[in-house]
Amino acid sequence: MQTPLGSLRNLDLSDHEVCRRILELDKHQLVEGLVFESFFDQYLMSLPEVSAGTMHAVDVDTAVVRLPRRAAPGNGDLGAFVWARRKVAGLGRYIGALLAKMPVWLVKYDETDSEFLAAPMKDGRPQTRWRPLQELAASVGNGREPVFEEVAPQVRDRNRINQSFWGYLSERHARDLPANVVLPRVFLNWGIQPWFRYVWNVDRIFLHNEQVWHLEVKHKFPMDRDDGLSFGMNNGELRLIGTLTACGLRSFHAIIVKPFWDKSSGSMYLLNDLRARSRAAVIGREMTPEAVRDALSSRGGVSGAHTSFGGRSNVAFRSFPASTFHRFGLLAGDSTQVARRIFSHLTRADQPACRDSDLRRLRL
Repeated sequence: MQTPLGSLRNLDLSDHEVCRRILELDKHQLVEGLVFESFFDQYLMSLPEVSAGTMHAVDVDTAVVRLPRRAAPGNGDLGAFVWARRKVAGLGRYIGALLAKMPVWLVKYDETDSEFLAAPMKDGRPQTRWRPLQELAASVGNGREPVFEEVAPQVRDRNRINQSFWGYLSERHARDLPANVVLPRVFLNWGIQPWFRYVWNVDRIFLHNEQVWHLEVKHKFPMDRDDGLSFGMNNGELRLIGTLTACGLRSFHAIIVKPFWDKSSGSMYLLNDLRARSRAAVIGREMTPEAVRDALSSRGGVSGAHTSFGGRSNVAFRSFPASTFHRFGLLAGDSTQVARRIFSHLTRADQPACRDSDLRRLRL
């Protein structure tokens, strides 16, 4: 696989400096998001149900793309590349659900050759021979000339990237840093992105009570307007969630609410500012098909370029009142209790609603 840093085969991913150079090509906001996602994953994995095997993550990374033409008649214009790291319960169910609405290409990583390989799925199994991912993506992209989009300098604050990397990611993941953090970015940024105009990353997939869940985790502060506090979600993500729920998945959107309501604060308060961490609220809500339809039919807005993939174009979004979310606790609280409230809510919708006053009281 070719990358902007040369052939992946020639990159020593056991060297964390090489890993940092790869991540440095992304937005600082994205790298900081990796810190929060990793931190939040520790909450989710603290449940006894995880160790007992009654609830577990489906170990996949998924890129959903807008196809240049309909690859499967009647199945819309989306396709999914699913990197399945391990065969676990729920994997077949997840892929089968996606296949109901879009073509799916299964992806695997060949450690010997440092190469991502892919094959189309049919009848629950990969078809034909495995091909290098970039070669197959180019074919699916209908000959589109690859565009290795460079992230705008104004959204690549190297100081914030270095703080997130050396201050947390390198130490937290240690020898698993390439597999857990770096290769997923390589897969998305250089295996998929260059051949498609629109690409969305599907976050965590869980099997819980025999139901496949899509779990999205964000770290943001609310918009403060005359009619109250709200959180935005871009139109592309909303349409993706609409498609996933049409496939039979349920979708849950979790937010770690920044106590600092500005873009200048990074992620490292997690480790070095106990007061700030004690004011970071964990909230969330299910994104039902009805909620997605209502949002897309409502009046929208346009966010700044910093929210786009490359930091160069504005993004259309819809907003959800903070009061439509539910409270699960604080980031500095007992992780098991916070996780238990989240998964209790998935089953029983039993957690209290979030109030604007709750979030205003926590603001620093």
